[in-house]
Amino acid sequence: MSRYNDNGCFIDAVYNLCGTFAIIELICLPFVYAYSKGVLFTWVFPILFGITTILLIILSVKNYIYKQSVSKIEKEYQQKKEALEKEYNDKNKKLNQEYTAKLNNLNLREHIIFHVLKSQSPFRDVAQMAADMETYLYEKDEKYLRYKPHPAYSAADKVKEIRETCKEQLTTYKEIKYKYDFIIDKFPEIKSYVENDFELISIAEYISYSDLKDNRDRSRDYLSDDEWKKLSVSQRNQLALDRYIQKRKKSNWAIGRDYEMSCAYSLRKKGYFVEMHGIEKRLDDLGRDLIAMRFNKTLFETDYTKGEVFVIQCKCWNKDFPVRENVLMQLYGTTVAYQIENKKILGTGIKVTPVLMIPSFTNLSDMAISFAEVLGIRILRQDFVEFPRIKCNINGNSKIYHLPFDQQYDTAQIKNIGEFYAFTVAEAESKGFRRAMRHMYN
Repeated sequence: MSRYNDNGCFIDAVYNLCGTFAIIELICLPFVYAYSKGVLFTWVFPILFGITTILLIILSVKNYIYKQSVSKIEKEYQQKKEALEKEYNDKNKKLNQEYTAKLNNLNLREHIIFHVLKSQSPFRDVAQMAADMETYLYEKDEKYLRYKPHPAYSAADKVKEIRETCKEQLTTYKEIKYKYDFIIDKFPEIKSYVENDFELISIAEYISYSDLKDNRDRSRDYLSDDEWKKLSVSQRNQLALDRYIQKRKKSNWAIGRDYEMSCAYSLRKKGYFVEMHGIEKRLDDLGRDLIAMRFNKTLFETDYTKGEVFVIQCKCWNKDFPVRENVLMQLYGTTVAYQIENKKILGTGIKVTPVLMIPSFTNLSDMAISFAEVLGIRILRQDFVEFPRIKCNINGNSKIYHLPFDQQYDTAQIKNIGEFYAFTVAEAESKGFRRAMRHMYN
């Protein structure tokens, strides 16, 4: 049996064959008809030949035009290519020249800088280079006078002498100026003394630079020269204090200190005795910022017969950084240490409670909250309040007040009778206190 019978393709093949014969018949039919009429070779072939010839001519012309167009396009492309390559090479050559020039310049600068850094007298070396540049015109004039068509040798020698003298003096001046600028940049507190003759002479009273740095009037850092000259001592001190308080950018340590003092002020207003343990002990505070105590009421208004002591840690943290459990662990540990250290003083009737004071915007982590509950740590929300910053301290017969930027401010303790915190300079001075400074200038 044929495979075409299975696929049904045999009939399709017959149809295709028949269609092919039909097309051939349709093509040949006009020629057969023309042959039967006797015009095949007289009319049909000549006409077909003519049409074919015309078509060949048209195709030849079209092909010629096409080749000409392609040749023109290729020529234009080659010209543009050559122009682009030339432009690229020119730019590349120019860039290479600029790069080489800059590299040579940088190498020269590097050599000069290396020489200055290795030099034993870099300020004088730089001063000499600057003096060379500024006296270059003298050298140019000297060469002109010496080598012009009608030389003026004596004038050239005079200009040379002037140049050498000027260069030496200019080198000395610039060396001193560079050293002065360097010292002022590193120790800006000296500037106020240098710019005032009377205060410059007063430097001789200090035995060393550290003595000057420790005992200089730091209120000058917050005042202009004009304010310093025109204001009285009390006015200077008050204005410097006001600007210190208003200063926006403070170190984290200064912010923490202000918050501790603010918390201490709030507690004192409630009748507590507060020890500034953190500020006074600094790195040795063991995590105890404040020690608060009162023996009739507690911080939380709960009555105790024998009183209570609060070991307080103050944290003024950003709201985006919650207080974590390690802070609670340290606070609990330092509270236990405080009990051990003061066991004999505290006895058995005084309770010691750990307290964490934080602003309302500071958060605690979930784990920190759990630690506080388990360890019995009180959480007290205390926002920043303005507080008196002037420490009025009595030392023997001396009544001295300290401003926040004074050297002994943190170590000065307000514990004795007659000592207090003042809001203003006038308040402190009205009670007979004077500024804690070695030198006072009017």
